[in-house]
Amino acid sequence: MSYSLSPNVKARFFITGTNRPLAGGLLYTYLVGTTTPAATYSDNAGTPNTNPIVLNADGECDLYLDDSVSYRLVLKNSDGVTQFDEDRIQSISSAQLASLAATASATAADRVQTGLDVIATALSETNAQAAQAATEVARDAAALSAGIYATTAAGIAATTTGQYFSVVDSSDINYLILYLNSAGTAVEQKRYPSIEAIALSGYEQSGYIWAQVDTSYRVIFGVDSDGLFQKFKTDSINFNGQVMDYLSTTEYQQSGYKTAVVGTNYAILQAVDDNGVFTVNNISITNPSNTTSDNFNGQAVTYESSTEYQQAGFIEADIDSSYRLIVGVTDDAYPKLKGAPAPIDTNANKWVDVDSSYAVYSAPNSSNLKQLYRYDKAAGTTTALTAKFHNVEPTVAGSNVVFTSDRPEPFPTKNMWWCAANNNLADAGVNPVFPKRYFVNYSDSIYAGTGASDAAHGVTALVAASLGLSYTNNGIGGQTSQQIAQRFGALTTGLTVTGNQIPTSGAVTVTHINNVALAGMNTTQFPDYRLLSTQADNTTRTLVGTLGGVYGTLTRSSSGGSPSTTETYTFTRAKAGSVVNIAANETFTVDVGDLDKCVLNIEVGANDVAQNIGSYATAITAVTTNIAAMVARCRTLHLAYVVVGFPSTASSAYYTGTALATALTNWRASMAATYGERWYDTMPTLLANGNGSGADNAAIANGVPPPSLLSDVIHWNDAGHAVNATATAAKFTPQLTF
Repeated sequence: MSYSLSPNVKARFFITGTNRPLAGGLLYTYLVGTTTPAATYSDNAGTPNTNPIVLNADGECDLYLDDSVSYRLVLKNSDGVTQFDEDRIQSISSAQLASLAATASATAADRVQTGLDVIATALSETNAQAAQAATEVARDAAALSAGIYATTAAGIAATTTGQYFSVVDSSDINYLILYLNSAGTAVEQKRYPSIEAIALSGYEQSGYIWAQVDTSYRVIFGVDSDGLFQKFKTDSINFNGQVMDYLSTTEYQQSGYKTAVVGTNYAILQAVDDNGVFTVNNISITNPSNTTSDNFNGQAVTYESSTEYQQAGFIEADIDSSYRLIVGVTDDAYPKLKGAPAPIDTNANKWVDVDSSYAVYSAPNSSNLKQLYRYDKAAGTTTALTAKFHNVEPTVAGSNVVFTSDRPEPFPTKNMWWCAANNNLADAGVNPVFPKRYFVNYSDSIYAGTGASDAAHGVTALVAASLGLSYTNNGIGGQTSQQIAQRFGALTTGLTVTGNQIPTSGAVTVTHINNVALAGMNTTQFPDYRLLSTQADNTTRTLVGTLGGVYGTLTRSSSGGSPSTTETYTFTRAKAGSVVNIAANETFTVDVGDLDKCVLNIEVGANDVAQNIGSYATAITAVTTNIAAMVARCRTLHLAYVVVGFPSTASSAYYTGTALATALTNWRASMAATYGERWYDTMPTLLANGNGSGADNAAIANGVPPPSLLSDVIHWNDAGHAVNATATAAKFTPQLTF
């Protein structure tokens, strides 16, 4: 096996939309078109990289690829936000490099992004420049093909007057320098940049390690390579109609502080000096990074990472042992002490670009309340995103807008709220940034916890405990994907009641569900529209919702069996009122309650297949469709979710090589491609956790769950629930941060 450098000799990555290195970024490497990890290497000896690869402070890593492998590369920042997802990535092998070295023009065109790439791309932009660009390309290609030399002296010696030659530049930002032999003198013609140079913006080559620039890449202020802060007083700089103002920093710039927050009178509010001493209003806390606790004006201080505040809009904060804020600075630079809310600046008119087509800004409405508006740059039109309270200081987070509001806070969100940038609901789509979430499961018996010794050892309870969330288990054993999707409100449920009337009070009998007579339905029917039914028990179940504009409760009652021999559905209005006439097959709209504040687990399909072994293709199609409907519902509700692939049973019908096993393998691969990191397949976990016994090894060889993890042919025992809970929780963890 051989290993080669990736297309970039030293792989370097940048924060999306910027030219700043992605320090601490995470590069995940998979087999092409999958989420199956694929190994990469840190050298040509085959020393394995970690997966993910953690980028250094310059956003770099040593990346050697297996010549025989086609890769999928997924890059995320340190917070887990995806920067790119690229498929079909392959190495440049030594054979390819030799071929490229033989043809200098090919090297310039394919090995790196050179000036030839830029010229070639520009050919398509304007016909007026095409002839000139083509001439330059031809000239450059001819010049490059004349030869590449280590020094200008070597180039002069190998050429005659009027001939071109190139020299490899020692600089990081240049690849080749093109020279003309002019009567024995090397006359520079052009420089071809390296990939590193192309990645740099107009200021990064100017000696600044950090700078703020205007749209013309003029430096407004920055820090140079010696660590000196420099500012250019240019009153002509204009930012969206706002003349830039530059505060004098002489009051604190040379005071020995690394960072400082100052007031309008340049008094230091809080700062960190060169020795790492944290100071607030002249009260110092020494060596906080090496201290587990400290004292701040009599208040015990602990130094911990806390999800209670770290994503809540604070640049920095000190908290006590109960994660209560002692002192902090918000994203708007407001100092905040001992839980006092940051003031809302109702004069803040901030404008931010969502993308090239839209922007969001804050402005007063007719009631003089600051609201957020989306501006269509092409059409010149505005759309209200909010309609209540004061909403200011918008920032863009992906396709969402995060803002500060003085609306009442039902959750500890530090005044931070969000809505989708394409929200047209005028306040209906506004959500707290960090609501109190809980874990909700919609499933059949597998994730309902059947087979566990008690509820606490079931997979749903274990996942919730791992995530630190309370939970609601809405799993019902024996249900198909159709029934579960209806309960979730992802599929339409039509009800016909006796007399097509809802009485003034009391219950009315449901005669049909989705136009199918309830009396004619049975446990073998597929699809089964009885959304509260199961062949597993006779439990009375209820679901609240609206029927014909009347809010009430749908109830399922049954007896006999199991399976049930007698089953009744009724609808009971919540409040007495006038008789309401409704149509046959009137839509029953499920009330999902506060599910918009939960993370959702979806596990369906085991019963679809088990009940339709002879027609499993129909069952698999139904499962796929119903999962898609549930996921669409999740996205409408802005839910974090994971789709779980149900396990095979231990029966021979599911053995590797059978038509059913092959169909399920293909289905699981398709679902993985569709849902990516929000897909969890239970089978690899089960097959990887046998106990090494002969019985377990035989089952694993047949591609079915090992008996040491099962309570029967399908349901898991405590050990099976535990291993799947760990894997499921890992899928949810990246989604719990906004």
